[in-house]
Amino acid sequence: MTVFDLLFIGAFLALVVALGTAAFVAIRGAHQRSFTIVRRTGIASGLYFAALVAVSTVTPRRVVPVNAAQCFDDWCITTVSAVRIRSGSSDSLRVVLQLSSRARGITQGERDVRVYVVDDRNRRYQPVPDTGAIPLSIRLPPQGTATTTRLFVLPTGAGNPALIVAHDVFPHCCIIGDAESFLHRRTVVPLQ
Repeated sequence: MTVFDLLFIGAFLALVVALGTAAFVAIRGAHQRSFTIVRRTGIASGLYFAALVAVSTVTPRRVVPVNAAQCFDDWCITTVSAVRIRSGSSDSLRVVLQLSSRARGITQGERDVRVYVVDDRNRRYQPVPDTGAIPLSIRLPPQGTATTTRLFVLPTGAGNPALIVAHDVFPHCCIIGDAESFLHRRTVVPLQ
């Protein structure tokens, strides 16, 4: 957890308390005071999101090489290898991923994680569904690892494929400096 995670948690709790207070004050009949609370909360929220957008737009894209772990707290995912098989009008790209846990005393997993591939034209390719593949959400024992694969089908002309690891939108979209925050360039693993 970073200082920006803590800042987001504090700002979110302050927002909830402020809006709750404004609603309570409005119910009691002090509409002007309620409006003042809502206005100040709106200004503070606007400043927070202005900082989020500013940081997102000036921060360069992070490039992670193959065999380097991307960690989210104690859960990590590593792109071990990628093999592209060229054939006709489409290519197959098989990516080997290693999931690992740095936790020492608890079972660890990520519920909302997914991967996809983008090419040099920023076209997005989802993995081919494979019921036999180990899911990315697998729970790992302390210090445990698991290896899985994902298959992507790309058009033959798709150049410079790169893997992106993504989570559900909230709360990542709203954390200053998070690689998945609003307008932030996503972290990529070049596959060639």
